[in-house]
Amino acid sequence: LIYLYLVVFLDLLAFSIVLPTLSSLTISLSLSPLLFGITTSIYGVAQFISNPIIGELSDRYGRKHTLLITLVGSLFGYFLLGFSSQSLFLFIISRIIVGLVKQTMTLSRAWVTDSTTESERSSGLGRIRTAASLSFIFGPSLGGVLLFYFNNNNMIP
Repeated sequence: LIYLYLVVFLDLLAFSIVLPTLSSLTISLSLSPLLFGITTSIYGVAQFISNPIIGELSDRYGRKHTLLITLVGSLFGYFLLGFSSQSLFLFIISRIIVGLVKQTMTLSRAWVTDSTTESERSSGLGRIRTAASLSFIFGPSLGGVLLFYFNNNNMIP
């Protein structure tokens, strides 16, 4: 399960690295706070819709395979987000893609529940939360540093 904890950490690190760039993205796309709020909430709507679908796919095809596919989908969505500093369309598409496939926490909790005994389960689930918390400690700081040193208005907004 140590690899699963590492995957959770890295996946949510990628998510939290993006957070500091969102204010620059708002400026580069000339979005009002209302429009920015609406476009960023698309992610939550997509997650809400896809959660039961991804859960069903992981039951049918296995947690490992489904997790791998969702990670590749997230990578593609984040790649598009990197090019969205001049395109509202790309920003919206990237948020939809990431929202549809970003189910790491759901899949990892199911994986831990499936692969641990009842006495080990709470410890395993706690480690997942620890990995997630650590990613949100380091990710925004790393995102801010990257934005500060590498902002060329082409890749990072």
